[in-house]
Order: sequence, then structure tokens, then C-alpha cells
Amino acid sequence: MSLSTDDMEAFIQAYPGMAVLPAMGNELVFEGRFEFIAAYPGAPEVTDAYELRIEVPDYPEQLPRVFEIGGRIPRDIDEHVFDTGHLCLGSELRLRLKIGAKLNLVHFADQCIVPYLYSTSRRQTEGRFVLGELAHGNQGLFDDYQDIFGVTNQAEVLAALRILATKPSSAGRHPCPCGCGKRLAQCQFRDRIDQIRKIAPRSSFKRIDAAMRGRPLGKNP
Repeated sequence: MSLSTDDMEAFIQAYPGMAVLPAMGNELVFEGRFEFIAAYPGAPEVTDAYELRIEVPDYPEQLPRVFEIGGRIPRDIDEHVFDTGHLCLGSELRLRLKIGAKLNLVHFADQCIVPYLYSTSRRQTEGRFVLGELAHGNQGLFDDYQDIFGVTNQAEVLAALRILATKPSSAGRHPCPCGCGKRLAQCQFRDRIDQIRKIAPRSSFKRIDAAMRGRPLGKNP
């Protein structure tokens, strides 16, 4: 279990319409009415509520999954909802950067769930995701990962992911993804890699790397 009793109580206090369901193995499940008030610079305030189911597995091995169960959000890729029904709150690396190495469910709700619902509420009246949206599929992921890594093309994204999927003891010998021509150990880009490496286990980076290359998960050195 990745949440303490204090963490759960803090979440229920912040979002009192949510309740903990009976435990399912190591996974915690919350369901109920998720009420929020949110505003962003230069944008109007929104007060709204959605019926949600939040599944919290062991973090950081897996990210929490959020489902809208009240029928307001169609299960459609254009609404950023996966075929499985859970909401696409952002790319995995972006979410992990927001969450950090240790899961705090209130922080996750405030930083990941509320922005999605705020944008969805305004989309229902304005016809667009006002906080921006990624392109569907790998193109959107590549665009976001380029921004996260601070690189300029897909090849450099894949190089960075390969390094993150590699044991740190040997990663420094790889060519630096920034394109400088040096090895990673000789370039300041290693600081960015070290920062990102802290947010997830290597198994997660191996899975992301495999998915972005469109191949089954294999073994990396």
C-alpha cells in the first residue's frame, strides 16, 4: 500500500464526497462525488463536481488511475479517455514529475485530476481544452518528452529513455542524448537524467522505452 492512514484521511478531508471502498489486495479504491473549485491565471473560476473512481496501486511501480463513472465524459479518445475507461491526465513522465517520488493523494488530485476536470468542464461549454492538450498517440508523448528532457527531436527522446532504462553504473558510457557528442558522464545533461531517474523505478523507464519504440518489453543492460 502506497498511502498511509494520514494520507487517506487528508484526502477525504480535502474531498469529503469521496469514500474508501473495501480493500482489493494491495490496491486502494476511492469512489464518490469529487467537488472542486479551480481558477488559473487569466481564466475564469470553475466550480463543478464529477463522480469518480480512483484506483491507487503500489506507487511508484504504477500510477493511480482515475475513472469518471457518472456518464458526463464520453469514453472517447477526443475526450482524452482511454479504451479502458480511465482518464488520460497527461503523459506518464509528466504525471510522475508532478507527483514526485512519494505519492501524496491530495497533491495528485490538486495537480493532476483538477486541471483535467477544469479543462473538461470548460470544454463542455467552449468546445476546447483550455489548458492545452497533447496530440493523440505517440506523437503527443514525443512532444511532451522533448519538452521534459529539453531535447529537440524524437531520436534524442529515445536516447534519453534508453539511458533511463539502463543501469546507472553503465549509463554514463552512453552518448549523451543532448547531441553534444560527449558521453553522458562528461555532459551536464546527466544532471537532468539524474533528476528524472529519481521519480520512478528503472522498470517503469524500461516499460516506457519499450512502448515508445513499439516493441515488447525486453531486457536492457
